[in-house]
Amino acid sequence: MNLREFYEYTLPTSGHYTLFRSGSKRHLWAGSLGELVELTEHQSGTDVYFATAVFNAPTSRTQANVAHKRAFYLDIDAGTAKLAKHGPDHVYATQRDALLAVREFIADTGLTPTIIVSSGEGLHLYWSLDEAVSAAQWTPVAKAFHKFAEAAGLKVDSVTSDSARVLRPVGTAHPNGKTVSALACSERVYTIDAFAAAVGVVAAPKYDLSVNADLDVVQGPPKSIRRVLENCGAARYAHANQDGIAEPYWRLMIGLAKHTVEGRDAAHAMSCRHPEYDADETDAKFDRWTTGPSTCEKFSEVSKACGKCPHKGKIKSPIQLGAMTVTEIEDLPEDKRPPPPPQAEPTGAPWDGHLPRGFEITEYKGARTLVHHMELERENEEGEMVPYRVRVPVSHEVFWFGHWSDAAHTDDTAQTTVFRLGADDRVSTFTMDQSIVASRAELSKYLAGKGIHTTTDKRALAAMEAYTKASLQIIKAQSRRPKIQDRMGLTILPDGQMICAQGKYAIMPDGSITETILSPALRSVSEQYHIPLPTSADGTWNSEVWREHIKPLAKKHVDFMRRYYNHPNLAKYQLAFMMGLSSPLMAFVDGGYTSGNRLPRNGLSVAMYSKDGGKGKTTVMRSAMLAFGHPGELSPVPVWHDARQHGRNG
Repeated sequence: MNLREFYEYTLPTSGHYTLFRSGSKRHLWAGSLGELVELTEHQSGTDVYFATAVFNAPTSRTQANVAHKRAFYLDIDAGTAKLAKHGPDHVYATQRDALLAVREFIADTGLTPTIIVSSGEGLHLYWSLDEAVSAAQWTPVAKAFHKFAEAAGLKVDSVTSDSARVLRPVGTAHPNGKTVSALACSERVYTIDAFAAAVGVVAAPKYDLSVNADLDVVQGPPKSIRRVLENCGAARYAHANQDGIAEPYWRLMIGLAKHTVEGRDAAHAMSCRHPEYDADETDAKFDRWTTGPSTCEKFSEVSKACGKCPHKGKIKSPIQLGAMTVTEIEDLPEDKRPPPPPQAEPTGAPWDGHLPRGFEITEYKGARTLVHHMELERENEEGEMVPYRVRVPVSHEVFWFGHWSDAAHTDDTAQTTVFRLGADDRVSTFTMDQSIVASRAELSKYLAGKGIHTTTDKRALAAMEAYTKASLQIIKAQSRRPKIQDRMGLTILPDGQMICAQGKYAIMPDGSITETILSPALRSVSEQYHIPLPTSADGTWNSEVWREHIKPLAKKHVDFMRRYYNHPNLAKYQLAFMMGLSSPLMAFVDGGYTSGNRLPRNGLSVAMYSKDGGKGKTTVMRSAMLAFGHPGELSPVPVWHDARQHGRNG
């Protein structure tokens, strides 16, 4: 079986795919099965894994981001190393023993795997489905399958029900020197309903047709291991008796630590008093935990404290008892605080750049939907305020606010242009008077008259109002941004200010930085000119950003130049580099603007030239380019193409 065939059996036919390199903790994303095959074949080493799902976005390998699955699987461990570590109750002595157990399992249950893979020492078994299913459909069946396999006598790893799990793809290398390979392929595929019935459950319907289809998704506040220990008897016992608890109990504590603000420090605090404590092993266990927090159900299997827990039946995981209050969150270091509501990432869609922070247009319940990440607070049992975030579907009609209705010709900002995406993906527009926003009821009535309705969620109307007001604020802010028409570098604005345009940003006279409004020609290349800036809700940064974010990277550039060009014999190259850094001053040479005030003609341009190639002209030119962006993106021709011409271009 080749790699392409393996992926076609185990993965959906489309989506965002990823490989995971466990050594470097990196994820490598691919946009198609073909790209995934090519990406896998270019990897070397023994730490190559593939994610067994496709994801909604190429951002994170988490269960929350899983879009679809194509197979169920079992991971069966075998071999002397894992046997010594986990014992004969969980691991087979040899791969042959594991195969004999699988053969017996198939005979007893009739569940023939589609593929049996030798993972190096153990086995990976895959049951392929006839079509991709959602994570919501897959997970309950996978959990039932895990219990079913254990009840049938198989020694299986708990990864069975982890929808974001990574496993080794065929053709890659195991640390023992063996190649991961398919031992058998039955070519049998299952429907989700048939497989679910075989393991004793009923699969959820493909589409949720209930009246609660628009129910929100809640994201709670940050969690602290200190609060978990205060409120969970099972966790408190594990912490107090960590020198005597078994490995499964300890592993559950790692699963809690992974989801607290203390993170890795908490994992070591839960482990350090064990006589066999190993910092590297604890780090490795912490890094490998990629699922949600450990559940009460799992804790009840190892702790008697769960039977007397006052929260029994009310929560699903002890992590819920770790919720921090508003005051505690305010005292956290900045890097530990909850991230702000997400800013919609550019996707090439027509609404790019027009959605306020905290709003996105995404797939929700099978339909393209405007969604709001709403921030709220509630009172806990002690009367303290606890923040949480709710994902509220606002409208299944896609619309956004573009600009003042006649902003190109007048300063009248009474009306704004609203864009709407039709069912045929064609964009239409209409205008809306700002006075409508004064009343939530009037806003709802007006938009309904344009065919834009809120969902059944009780918070949707408030979210619609927030979306409209925030969008109008964006338009107001953008209308005050500098307009750059013809070139980057120094320019004088109509109000007399001299600024420096760099990509989509303008560096103002006081050192502050703001986003700009670019002409179409400049907009097409603006992303190639980078400034390392943190996220900003309004597209502006004060002058402190130079010290905190830009200077550290600039220092790396300076160190590079000192290392390779700090020699008396390289004076010409030093001069060329400094002149390259001065390229924003080119406007002084000829004052060549097609708009705005002209700068005085006062300067000269210099080109590097030599009859022979290989003198280092291109290299120093690209070294100067590092100050403005990626040289490979900014260079007009490949580096190996006629360095002398580069000199003339410079």
